[in-house]
Amino acid sequence: MTTNITAEPIRMVEYDPSYAGALADMWNRSNENWGGGTNLRTEDSIRRKMEISSNLHAFLAVDGEEVVGFCSFAHYQQDEGALYVPLLNVRPDYHGRKVGRNLILNAVRKTVEAGWPRLDLFTWAGNTKAVPMYKKCGFFWEKNDDYVHLMNFIPTILQTEALTPYFEELDWYADSTRELVIEPDGRHKHGFDFLDYTWHKGELALRVEFETTGRGLTALDTPEYAISTEIEEHNLVFGSAYKVRYRIENRLATELSIEIKGQNDKNIRFALDIARTIAPGEAVIVEGDFQLDPILEEQNNKKTHPVVKSTWIISGRRAEFRMGIDPKFPVKMQMVLPAKELHPGIPAELYLNVENNFTSPAEFTFDWPEDKIVEWAERSVRITIPANGKTSIRVPFTLQSYGLYSHEVQVTAVPVNGKPVIFTSKLSVLMKGTEGRYGGQNGEQWVAVNGAFSVHLHKLSNSMWIEYPGSRHNFWWNYPKLGKPFAEEFSKKQATEVKIYPEGESQVLEALYESENFSGLQLKSVTKLIASGIAEFHYEVMNSSIELEENVYLLTNFGFFGNRLILPYQGRYVDMGEAYAGSPDHWDSAQISENWLFNKEEDVACGICWDPSLKLLRSEYPLGLEHDLGRIAPGAAVKTKPTIFALNTFANWSDFRSFARKCPAPVVPVLDNHLEIVLGGGNPFKSPVLHAELIERKLLPLAGEFELYVQCDGEEEQRIASVVLRPEQNLHSANVEFSPEDKRVQGTGESTWKVRAVYRGEDRIQERSAMWFPQTDASVSCETQEGTAGTLYTVNNGVLSIAADPGFGSVVHSLKHQGEEWLDSSYPVPAPRSWWNPWYGGLGVHIPGMNGFSRQQEPRHAAWAECTDDQGNVWTGLSLTTRIEQHKMYRGMSIKQFYLMLPGVPVLCMLHSVTNESGMMLPEYKLQESHFFRPSPAINEGWIEVPGEGRFLTGNLETGLQAKELLRIGAVTRLNMLHAVNNYPNTNASAYVNNKVMEYGTEHQLALVNGETAMTQPTFLILGGIALNPKDIQSLLKLKFASPAVDKETLHADH
Repeated sequence: MTTNITAEPIRMVEYDPSYAGALADMWNRSNENWGGGTNLRTEDSIRRKMEISSNLHAFLAVDGEEVVGFCSFAHYQQDEGALYVPLLNVRPDYHGRKVGRNLILNAVRKTVEAGWPRLDLFTWAGNTKAVPMYKKCGFFWEKNDDYVHLMNFIPTILQTEALTPYFEELDWYADSTRELVIEPDGRHKHGFDFLDYTWHKGELALRVEFETTGRGLTALDTPEYAISTEIEEHNLVFGSAYKVRYRIENRLATELSIEIKGQNDKNIRFALDIARTIAPGEAVIVEGDFQLDPILEEQNNKKTHPVVKSTWIISGRRAEFRMGIDPKFPVKMQMVLPAKELHPGIPAELYLNVENNFTSPAEFTFDWPEDKIVEWAERSVRITIPANGKTSIRVPFTLQSYGLYSHEVQVTAVPVNGKPVIFTSKLSVLMKGTEGRYGGQNGEQWVAVNGAFSVHLHKLSNSMWIEYPGSRHNFWWNYPKLGKPFAEEFSKKQATEVKIYPEGESQVLEALYESENFSGLQLKSVTKLIASGIAEFHYEVMNSSIELEENVYLLTNFGFFGNRLILPYQGRYVDMGEAYAGSPDHWDSAQISENWLFNKEEDVACGICWDPSLKLLRSEYPLGLEHDLGRIAPGAAVKTKPTIFALNTFANWSDFRSFARKCPAPVVPVLDNHLEIVLGGGNPFKSPVLHAELIERKLLPLAGEFELYVQCDGEEEQRIASVVLRPEQNLHSANVEFSPEDKRVQGTGESTWKVRAVYRGEDRIQERSAMWFPQTDASVSCETQEGTAGTLYTVNNGVLSIAADPGFGSVVHSLKHQGEEWLDSSYPVPAPRSWWNPWYGGLGVHIPGMNGFSRQQEPRHAAWAECTDDQGNVWTGLSLTTRIEQHKMYRGMSIKQFYLMLPGVPVLCMLHSVTNESGMMLPEYKLQESHFFRPSPAINEGWIEVPGEGRFLTGNLETGLQAKELLRIGAVTRLNMLHAVNNYPNTNASAYVNNKVMEYGTEHQLALVNGETAMTQPTFLILGGIALNPKDIQSLLKLKFASPAVDKETLHADH
């Protein structure tokens, strides 16, 4: 017995929020449709995106509980008279099941029902699966070098009354006989491109022709009659009358009645009005004249052209014929400035590109209008150009001042054997430099300039951008959207008025728009550009007279990409590293935790910020901000909160963050990476077991293989773990643990480990590294004994030892690692050395405004100290205090130096505090650490290096080095090396060497309020045999310290 099971058909439904999760799953399983990749959508991100969408509809193909296809449906804002499919997708495992075809046919049906004449979409040339399907569904691939644009005129055909009888028998989809080739469509003739639909069923054959630029019907070939349209050329110079010819053939055995009425369109006047009766078998030509009036600007080839339009009544049934014309100026002229730099008073030249649009040779003459910014070498221009020819002429000039040259030029054109034609043409060129405020219309842009910066508004798309010489950046400000629902009308609507004017230190570009979707509302775009590179964008929405029933919303969209994007993300500050990781596809806008984004590259630093009350959205365009303007009363206006873009104004992200937050940050946080290896939960000293966690902060979960390698001092690196991470686990972290006693690792010696993680993801291979310094069970010993200069204080953690004698000075004069001395000091007696007198050497600080002799007069003492960091590690060591009592300017100040260790760890932490009881506020007190090293008894055996900048040998040269985060010090006679780690950019570190000394200094800038104590950021000295890089020691820089506690019982007498 056989049981027949009928599968439930795939349903077409309209999107609602209950489908958000299933729609996210469809997109995540469809990445291969879109060039591969691993973009991740979530239910929440889909819901937010659909909420602010400007689509009219979004159709879903649903199989059971799964969404397997998606088709959005919207107004086409880039041209007139069309609806649009912005996005079509079918899940890959449903290809070949006609899901995409049914979604498209549904969109065609909706277009017909809505009464629109056309449906458009875009795809890509390599989409070989979809193009034949699109063509079968009625689309034509327009010939275009820039993109793949498809147009569907089936709605026009089904709405044309004269064709209705034929489609009572024909099925427009099933009976189509078009050839479906994967290439652009069209027959080219006299500059026109014609598109043919053909159908055949039984004895019935039908052909319908469209012309691409007019987007309209130009020919019908039916069993009863044939009608065609002919115009001599597609490109016609304005200012003349031209002929259109209609050829009409009656194929009936009875008379055919025809009525034709010409219609005006844009700059075309067409007054044909004729009625004819055509005998059986007769073919006639009907001619009409149309006048092509002047145009104000060149025709955009991507939009519907002016048409020679006529309405027809064919045997009582209506049709409309449209033939597009490309109207031309007699001559097309463009000013081109090849020089990147111009200087007032220096002769220069530009080029004038000229194109003759007459079909015969012609002479053109005009005079350059005078302008205060330029002096022409010769004002009169006279050129002769062949028929439809092009030429370029050099135009010498001298710049008087920077500005925008923009003028209407009266041109006289004399074609051979023709009458002179006088017309005006606008010529403009931007002569920009480093100063001045000016602006105006420059070709298809409005531009406002302030100094070296300029803001540009594209007249057609209403997108804006900022320019600065030599800077490349990926920021743009897109057209606004009024809602809700949000409308796309300003994507093609030109401003009714544009003003450019100075205001304070700003140059303002203001554009006014009238809304059609929201009757009675006006929108004013205001951009203020400051010469420092800051641009402020805001809008004003005015209600002229109507009573609104709902709140008005405005969605502002912008693009902000970069090769090194820095985000305030998930409560952290994340360095995305490069353009791939920084793509908005890879992070969740809802988890942006502050009101700014920043990008730092080699030749540009830029940031964008907004009011903290606004939430960043991920809309159709990369990013957006939604403004709730409330219910605007009649006659009232509401201004949005500003958004600010800064180009090359702030060199680093922390300064821009302070600007965006309107509050200074006393300490610059350490940046996290989007992919990070974290040891001990952020504690690099946690023992005895290493806990390593690989964390991915992008939306994309971990998927691939995670390998962990460790290297102990003096040993070879070994792999100790390999973990397979599957996509379905949806992991954003993976953990590995191991103990140094594990038999897989045979390392011996002191407890210093370099840990390296290799992540072999589905998208790429990445490496991360960190250092692990596990503490031992031993304690840190603190002892005193009588020294040569007084009481000698020593601290020993089993690996490191330090010694200080306050009777000698406020310095640590000895630092030993495994018994080897690393410091250079004159202990026990200060003595001159190189540029210093008296010189102490060792580890110390330079007190501003005081030389060594003055410091000798001030009391100082030593004590044991203890400090706990934010990971719970207890650091033990020594404090050295200098109390200033003699120095007149700084009397009452105390400087405490702390030198701290952990048990068994080869790391020395140096912290300092300054207590201000001088009676004054000291806003920029600069405390300078000054450390003198000698890695070998012979100074010429030592070396010093900043990673990546080469190694300098000491003892024979004098040089200075900047050390942003890490400095290495060593000697050719030693295996171990010393790493000096500072908290850049909170501190400035440098090294100096000559034939006598090797000094390392770190400058701390403190704001000292009278009566208060300020702490410096820590400096670390790390000793061992493994060469470290800045990326290895990030966990150290993230440690935060409380104020150290001093053991008062161990205080000794002042020295």
